[in-house]
Amino acid sequence: MKKLACVLMIAVLGLCCHKQDSGQFELEYIMDFEIEAGLNPLLTHYYTFNVNTNWNEFLNAHQLNEDQISKVLIKGISISPIFSGPISYSFIESAKLFIYLPNQSSFKLPIGEVFTEPNEKSRDLQFLPGFPDVHTYLKESVFISELRLNYRGITSTNSNHRMTVTFDVYIK
Repeated sequence: MKKLACVLMIAVLGLCCHKQDSGQFELEYIMDFEIEAGLNPLLTHYYTFNVNTNWNEFLNAHQLNEDQISKVLIKGISISPIFSGPISYSFIESAKLFIYLPNQSSFKLPIGEVFTEPNEKSRDLQFLPGFPDVHTYLKESVFISELRLNYRGITSTNSNHRMTVTFDVYIK
């Protein structure tokens, strides 16, 4: 009886668990920025990027039209150093990424965040992506991406970084 119960429980768990599906297409945006030396850890530091979506070019390149798109979700967000190998991002206490449209700056949609540990290992900073459908933002010609960083201490050197935001595009 116990064996049957275990087998049934494993079967139910196996049926309930499934791989998260990904979109049929991927869209990636890259934004470079500089973290300057001497930034105050008591303040939130804002990095704002005007991002050309190139949405129509994306649709044309994949022979799609707007009516075929069902949703666009965040696949991944990462920050990495540009000119060096992996570094420890432990100097960053928290990071949050928002997007909004130029004419709607009062509504900023959070799409990812990360909180680091003081003893963080050397690696790219990987955000936990949010779940909102951002299709309405990407179908515009430009959206604004706002990165908010809080530092653990005063930054000691200037450093260049690259933020990569990847979206999954789903078709109907």
